[in-house]
Amino acid sequence: MKELNCLYGISKIAEDRDVSVEDIFEEVVVNLIPPAFQYPEITAARITYDSKNYTTENFKETRWKLSASVLVAEKPLQLDVYYLQEADFLEFETYLIKDIGNRLKVIIENREEFKKQLLDARVKALTELNEQLATRVMERGNISDIDPVDKQIINLLSKDGRMKLVDIGEKLAVKDKQGYSHVGVKNRITKLLDNETIAIQANVNLKKFNAVLGVLLIETSTPADATKIIEEYKNCPRIVFAFRAIGKFNLIFGILGETIENLERFTNDSSPKTAAGVRDSLVVISTTFYTPRYFPIRYFDKKDADCLRYKKGACSGCPGIVEHEASMTTP
Repeated sequence: MKELNCLYGISKIAEDRDVSVEDIFEEVVVNLIPPAFQYPEITAARITYDSKNYTTENFKETRWKLSASVLVAEKPLQLDVYYLQEADFLEFETYLIKDIGNRLKVIIENREEFKKQLLDARVKALTELNEQLATRVMERGNISDIDPVDKQIINLLSKDGRMKLVDIGEKLAVKDKQGYSHVGVKNRITKLLDNETIAIQANVNLKKFNAVLGVLLIETSTPADATKIIEEYKNCPRIVFAFRAIGKFNLIFGILGETIENLERFTNDSSPKTAAGVRDSLVVISTTFYTPRYFPIRYFDKKDADCLRYKKGACSGCPGIVEHEASMTTP
């Protein structure tokens, strides 16, 4: 019965994947081995594995010793049991200590195989994600494939979004002729807008307002975590841009702040860095802008109904919340 209780106990604790190998060794040495022997009160035990010792509190080497060793993942595991007083070991205790060693070998090797399977699964998921991203890029076509006339239109609008259709048409260099009708320019711009090649919008000169821009790099535990974070922050007015990336950091965010202190508070308290599933992150802050001069931002977008953090008041630095609170205190 003592032997069965010991072996059952080892199998029971091994079922919990959250229990570390070190904790298993401690449990086996302290709570399972001594009661399994004929004289528990004078039994001391030690497990030696990977240059570490796990012992009972009363451990002491004596001449009354029973040992067993097994090779686990190419590393020796040594199991020693001592009687602290003169006593003979029973025959079944000799088999028991060998059985304990073999069971620990199976447990550790299964754990290592499980870790390998998890790693392989993650590598496979990342590989599939990279292939999906590559496929999407190929499906979009290449930026160099844009029609030459459309390229000229995009270039002119990027410099002056208010340029008149007639002025654009006069500046276009078309094969075998110079210029383009304003109707033709309008049709081309409409097509570019409809197929989401361009968007005509108001961009802001952040340098003029002494704004601060932070670049937040995030590594998530799984691709699913990255998708959830992007969805959660898609309407955040402080997010200037959000990219999926390949490498250690698989998410890149641009974050807008009025001051360094304000940006740091938002980053540490409410930004994507604080979301569930984030394994690691890195923040780079800049106060000097070279190019582009104007940025597309959503800072003035108050779509609070789309933001759960806004509703809960969970964001420490949302411009929407600040303005909302001000309006509540104004008669």
